[in-house]
Order: sequence, then structure tokens, then C-alpha cells
Amino acid sequence: MKHPAGCDACGPAGRWPPGGDASRGAAGRGRRCGVVRIGGGRPFVDRRARRAPIAGCPLEDYLVKYTRKAAHPERRRRHRAPPCDPGSPVRSRGLTDWAHAPLRRLDPPPHRQRGSGFVKAVISATCGAAGLIALGVATGFRRATARGKTRLACYDARTVRLSYGDMTYVDEGPGEPVLSLQGLFGGYDQGFDVVHAHDRGYRIIAPSRFGYLGSTINGDGTPADQADALVELLDRLGVDETYVLGASAGGTSAIRFALDHPERTKGLILFSAAMPYPAPPHRYSTHAGPPPFLCHDLPMYLLSPFFPLVMGMPASTIDTMFPLAQRREGALLDATVANPDMARSFDDYPIEQVRCPVLVLQGSHDRLAKVGHAEAVLARFPQKVYARFEGDGHLLAKHQAEVTEAISSFITATRDEDRDPGTEAACEERHDHRSSNRGGASACTESG
Repeated sequence: MKHPAGCDACGPAGRWPPGGDASRGAAGRGRRCGVVRIGGGRPFVDRRARRAPIAGCPLEDYLVKYTRKAAHPERRRRHRAPPCDPGSPVRSRGLTDWAHAPLRRLDPPPHRQRGSGFVKAVISATCGAAGLIALGVATGFRRATARGKTRLACYDARTVRLSYGDMTYVDEGPGEPVLSLQGLFGGYDQGFDVVHAHDRGYRIIAPSRFGYLGSTINGDGTPADQADALVELLDRLGVDETYVLGASAGGTSAIRFALDHPERTKGLILFSAAMPYPAPPHRYSTHAGPPPFLCHDLPMYLLSPFFPLVMGMPASTIDTMFPLAQRREGALLDATVANPDMARSFDDYPIEQVRCPVLVLQGSHDRLAKVGHAEAVLARFPQKVYARFEGDGHLLAKHQAEVTEAISSFITATRDEDRDPGTEAACEERHDHRSSNRGGASACTESG
């Protein structure tokens, strides 16, 4: 079989394969033909033959078209491809079998060529769409974080150092004092907004509970500790009696405040709040809150589109939660200490001894504070007013006017009402009980 004259693989005579060991060694380094390189005693295909083949080589079309990897006799039974021309005079050192071996075809059929282009287009489109989505998420996340920081700057917040640590609060308004305790992922901002949305001239005292927005945790951070810290804050502000509003997870601390300090509580308002149990529970969750990995800005932002489905709240609620870095410690404290406390310490919440009037505001479609649980425990409250809002969720946003009227009517009806004469006796009884369990901490502190 003829190769082009002068090919290093063929020698000067143009015959292939060349004779002699010296010429074989030279052929192993040849590049002119670009079809076959013979070196080290094993024939193989030069991959560069596809790039610069020499016209006129009888094996060029076959090798370039059907081969790419090393052609070895052991592979001939595993591949199926048209053999080369049987008339080709390839006879030397076992190369006949190699030349006739069925080898893998390089060029795919036409339909596969078209399909590969389609697959590439799909992959490119998918990558482009993923890039656009990532860009949109990054932009939205940056804007939501900026809105959260700008929103916090609008509040006239102050910080006072108490025996339990620092506490940041907002104190605005001239009227009847309302101590507002926010829920999970809140702070003084959410506590203020809950009352301000239904404001009728109240004096809104909205502290950040332990671990939220400038308030530190000193001690165990239990609801009882938080109630004592709130009494200390009221003493600093010169407030003798107040209405206590507990929203969502703040309901536990609000109920604890009403039980431990009845002389300071004019009324208790439970706004879609955590409620006690009608009977001691057989089982309860020791972590009643989101998992720790969600207590960060980006994971919570990615979850926010599902707020309407999961929590019944609009996705824009995320703006009131940022930045989570300043609320994370309080959220984890609520999840592990405050939220399970009424189940874990059922006997420490004698709801039947709550002497102040109680207003319970509950939405029928609340997915966080279940209406069935709230109605099951109502019988334990001696003095209660229950307002159920059909079709409303956790924020009671659909019945804002009705909620405002319910709060106003409750405060007006109980503002000048004399305290139950049994309150002082109950306070003394709880004082003796807590003195033995908590080292003499008084629950009946006289305001100075």
C-alpha cells in the first residue's frame, strides 16, 4: 500500500511499513503522514491526523473516520464498525488484524449531530435562566436587608441597664400605658407596631425581650426572669400599672407577668398568642421554633415566598424580621426555653389564679396559634373576653378595624375597674411559693 513519497512513516520508497529497525524508530517520531505512528513496538493512531492529514494516504479516510483512541487487537471484538477494504495489502507484524479490527466510529450519525446541538442549547438556556434567577435573588436579598436596616432607624429606641442586663425599648404616647411584648423574630419594632396599628392614644411601651434587638440575656432567660426584668423597667419609667399585650411567642412572658405581678397588671391582652394547655400534656416539643440554620438572613429570605403557605403571612413580613443577626439569639431562646415552658412546667402556670381581665384575640385561620387550642383553654381563665375573627390569620390583618375596636372597648371597660380583692392574698401566696423556689425573689414589689 502506497503512502506519499517522503513520509517519515513510510521511508523514501513510499512503501508502508518501512523495513528495518532504524526506520521504525524514525517512523515513531514521524509526523508528515499523520495517520500512523509506530513506536515502542505497539501501533496506535496519531490524534493529530484529524487536524492535518496528508492527502493521498490510502488509510487516511478509514483511520480518520473510524478511529480516535489506540487500536489494539484485544478491542476488536468489543467494537462494531465497517472493516477497511479487504484488498488493502497490509501485511506486517500482526498489523493485518489491527487494520481490519472493528474500531469505534468518531463521527456520530446525522440525527445524533442534530441532537447534540439541541442538548447544548438546552444546557445553555438552563444555565442562563439559573444565572438570572441567582441575580434576582441576590438583588432582592440586598434590597430587603437595606429596607430592614432603614426601618429600624425610624424608631426612637433607648437602652437601659437593668439587673438582668441591657434592655432596649420604645416609649411613646401620652395615654393609658400598654406594655407590648413581641413574638418570634421580633423586638421593640414589632412590639410597637402591633399596638400602633390599633392605637387610640395609648402610651406604648415596647421593650425587646431577652436576646432581641439590643436586649441581652443574663441568667437562664426564663419567662419568669423576663417578667421580673419588665417590672424593673416599669419602675425606671415610673409606671405603676399597665395593660400587658403578648403577641405570638410573647404570650408566655405576658401570662407569666400577669401571674407573678398581678398588682402591676390592669389587663392581659393575648394577640394570636401562645396559650397554656387545658391539661398536662403527655408529650411536647423541646424545641418549639425554627431550626437554627433558618435563623439567618439568606435562608429565611429564600423561605419568605412560602410564608403565605406555611404561616399564613405575606412574604413582605420578611422586611420586619431583618436583620436576623440581631434577633437570632432571642429566637433560639424562645424556641428552647420560653415556648415549651407552659408545657414543661404546667403546674407553674395556674391560669385559674389570673385575677385581671383577659382579652383573647384569635383568627380562625391562624396556622401558628391554633384556634382550637385557644378555645380549649378558655375555660381556665376566670375573667375573659374572647374575640374570634373568621377567615383571618396570625396577623389579624383582614379585621384591623374590628381588632382596634375590641382592644379599645376592653381597655375602656376595665380602665377604672377596681382590682379583685382576692388579688393581694393571691400575690402573697405566690410570693411564699416563689421565695422557697427562687431564693426569696418577691412577686409583690411595691412601686416606689
